[in-house]
Amino acid sequence: MTGMITLSDEWVEIDTMDPATLLMARRPRTDYGCMPVVLVKRLLRAKKGIEEGVYAILASSVGENPTCRVLDVGGTSLDGHPAVVAMFTYSTETQNMTQMLYYVAPEGSSADYVLAFAAATADFGPTARAFTDIVASFRLEEA
Repeated sequence: MTGMITLSDEWVEIDTMDPATLLMARRPRTDYGCMPVVLVKRLLRAKKGIEEGVYAILASSVGENPTCRVLDVGGTSLDGHPAVVAMFTYSTETQNMTQMLYYVAPEGSSADYVLAFAAATADFGPTARAFTDIVASFRLEEA
């Protein structure tokens, strides 16, 4: 199985060297000088469940950038599969960023999936609807 999403025309796919990344795409640069980015990754199944998987990602983010602050974490479902959604902020040299990610654990799959969206914090509100549409389009397909 592989996680697939539908992107609208303003998204442009980006080549990535990471074999775990199934798709990475960006929108045009905004007035704040940032390009919103969305990605879908396929990961090894978290041994202790989706909570372990999402907390490992959050711990790594906090460890890599001490400005990282987790805003919220909660349970949900995506395409009928258990998921956890997390939202956090962090600073770069030039921007305050906000990221939202969904960690999905499809039943019967040997892999977990991450859908992530990052944008300049000032752009997050106006572009969040686009990510909501992308998340709603997530489907698992036979590889």
